[in-house]
Amino acid sequence: MTHTKRKTKRKAATLLALAIALAMTTAACSNSSSNTPANQGTNNTEIPGTQEPDTAVPDNDGADNGTSGTDNNPAKPDDQQGRPVLSNEGTYNGLADSHTIEIETADGAESYQFDDDMMEKLNPLEEGDKVKFEYTEKLIEGTDSKQKWVTNIEKVE
Repeated sequence: MTHTKRKTKRKAATLLALAIALAMTTAACSNSSSNTPANQGTNNTEIPGTQEPDTAVPDNDGADNGTSGTDNNPAKPDDQQGRPVLSNEGTYNGLADSHTIEIETADGAESYQFDDDMMEKLNPLEEGDKVKFEYTEKLIEGTDSKQKWVTNIEKVE
C-alpha cells in the first residue's frame, strides 16, 4: 500500500468518525425523540391551587343554569354567580405572569387572577403603587382551595 493511499484512508476514517460523533451529539441534544417528554428541560413548575384563566370552572353551588355543563366558555370573574364581591387595599407588586398580579396586603403578598378585560386598568399601574381593589373567590374544582379574581382595581393617592 502506498503512502498516498494510507493518507486518503486515514482522512476518510477521520471524517467518518467526526460525522458519527456529530450525529450522536445532535441526537443526544434533541428533544424530538418519541420517548422523550415534550416538556423535558422546560421550567413547568405549577403552583398548587392555580389554574389558567380559560380553565377555571365556576362553582355553581349545584345550581343548574340551563347549560348542564356544556358551556365551552368558562365563567369570567365578573360572572358573580352568587359570590360576594370583596374589597381590599394594598401595594401593587406587578405581574407575576400573563394572568396573575401580586398585591401586598395586610395579610402579606397575595396573588390574584385577572382576565384580558382588566389589562387597561393594570397597564398604568407601577410597582409600589397603593391600590384599592375588588375581587371574588372561586372554588377550584376538585379541591377545597379558592382562587382570587380581581374584578376592579384603581390607584389611590
